[in-house]
Amino acid sequence: MKKLIPIAATALFIVIIISCQGDKSIVLQAAPEIEFKIDAVKVGVLRIPLDSLSTNRPVAFQKLTKNGIDYFTFLNHHTNSIYYYNLDTRMYDSIQHFVKDGPNGLGKFDSTIKYEFLGDSMMFYSRSRLEMIIVDSKKNVVFRYNFGKEGKTAPYGMTRGWFFNSGTGFNFSTIAQTPYVKLDNLPDSLEFEFSLKTQKIKKEYSPLPIAYKNEMWMLEQLRYHRAENDKVRIYSYPIDPQVQFKKLDGSFGSKYFGSRLVKAITPIGSVKIAQDIQASGKYYFSQGRYGHVYYDPFRKLFLRAGYSGMNEDNVDINNPFGDTTNFNKVLVIGDEAVNLIGELQNDLMIEWVVFFQEDGIYVLVDSQDENNLTFDIYNIKER
Repeated sequence: MKKLIPIAATALFIVIIISCQGDKSIVLQAAPEIEFKIDAVKVGVLRIPLDSLSTNRPVAFQKLTKNGIDYFTFLNHHTNSIYYYNLDTRMYDSIQHFVKDGPNGLGKFDSTIKYEFLGDSMMFYSRSRLEMIIVDSKKNVVFRYNFGKEGKTAPYGMTRGWFFNSGTGFNFSTIAQTPYVKLDNLPDSLEFEFSLKTQKIKKEYSPLPIAYKNEMWMLEQLRYHRAENDKVRIYSYPIDPQVQFKKLDGSFGSKYFGSRLVKAITPIGSVKIAQDIQASGKYYFSQGRYGHVYYDPFRKLFLRAGYSGMNEDNVDINNPFGDTTNFNKVLVIGDEAVNLIGELQNDLMIEWVVFFQEDGIYVLVDSQDENNLTFDIYNIKER
């Protein structure tokens, strides 16, 4: 129970075919020559001790600052709890338990549960039940909404970037619901605005990268991540070394924000491959891909995760990341204007658990230590 071994859930893989008229080739931008301006330098390690019921791969986490105290919080889906670790005293301040049943019940937490702090309130979202619940400071349910009962459009609930607080409601990321998508007929919704007052959904669309044009992809290769500062919101699509970005005026652009360590990504050869667990797993983990994006408010930097892919013959779909000599993992680093200025390579990183403090960038790593969450701490040094 302590450590969740990564398993390729390839039985759940779905294929999306993206097609339209015209040239059948994929347009992928070549990596430009970039002179890095900064280096990410390791300056320390943080180890957060775990009890016997906590995993060193938390399914959801949040950095929280409350009453001047910084906490690293994470969800334990075995005990329906959230742990509050004080980053100043290096001790746990509390463990908050949440009931499963009754009028204030949140149901049984599972690996699809995400949570967000909303001041004194908290929002929980279950990707499996498509249900959003908000509780107040006394853990009383004050809002409950089920997206699945209202229609196809629902938050996907990725680890990062799936949720932004818009003041009157929430902006959520989602994914295509239809099995066939044309570039000029975008998916049901790529993101949407949800009003807390009216409980209405306003769909918003962003351009799909041209790299998807005319080819066949797994659904996992269409799921995107987001991050933003007060000037721009960027979108990281798995197959594209470019990031899409949305400005305050609503206009879109794209810019190279990739790494030479991430090898070229090829479309899936046939539906038959996706229907075979072994074949789809080997295909998926042999492909390069991009993933989570972050904005570091202390250093005013964007970071984007990339995975090199590995030789298909070396893929163990039951433990794809077991041998770190078979792949590279990288965080590409850019400035506020999304100009690439450096990169951090660490093949042991758990790239979906990253948070920021004034003293550094905290990246969870696979330390083979089941008793601790182990973070490498990095700071930025100009060349």
